[in-house]
Amino acid sequence: MPPHADPALEKRILDAARKLWRKGGEKALTMRAVATAARTTTPTLYGRFRNKLEIMRALRIHIRQELYAMLKETETPQETCESYINFALSRPHEYRLLTESWALAHIMAEPTPSFDMMKERLAKRFGGQPNEYHRLTLALWSMLHGMVTLAISGRADKSLQADMRQACMEALETLALTMPTDKRSNQLKASATD
Repeated sequence: MPPHADPALEKRILDAARKLWRKGGEKALTMRAVATAARTTTPTLYGRFRNKLEIMRALRIHIRQELYAMLKETETPQETCESYINFALSRPHEYRLLTESWALAHIMAEPTPSFDMMKERLAKRFGGQPNEYHRLTLALWSMLHGMVTLAISGRADKSLQADMRQACMEALETLALTMPTDKRSNQLKASATD
């Protein structure tokens, strides 16, 4: 009689991979370690995932969904930024895994629900349409990512982290009020060339 497929196997594998990733990042994530932690065999693991990169991709998708769910609970751009920072600082290995693929996701035009949500938050707070806030959202993400990366690296003590966090919140307001939206920026460029 052939063995029965285990419907919970993929979840066990990803849960095990995530625990390993949280503890030690990519170095801890070997196919053998994942199989052992998931209480399965290495050949069975290879039957579900061809390699470590596929497991990492599945983890990224799951982490991206969790970040989006967390950010979705916010209402203002400030709350969204605070929630983003909290997520990243509380899960440094997962944050690194998530952000390693962002440039590639952008190039491949993959969906960016958290990025799009921030544009909506900005439009609601400052007026206009969400698509007018692409550049501002990109600037905010770059600023937040830099702050979080410095904090995660261990090169910023708690006092500096608090100052950077406060500076990010203040910069959000300043940028939003002084930076032209994409629409206004394009109009300014067009009038400058006329």
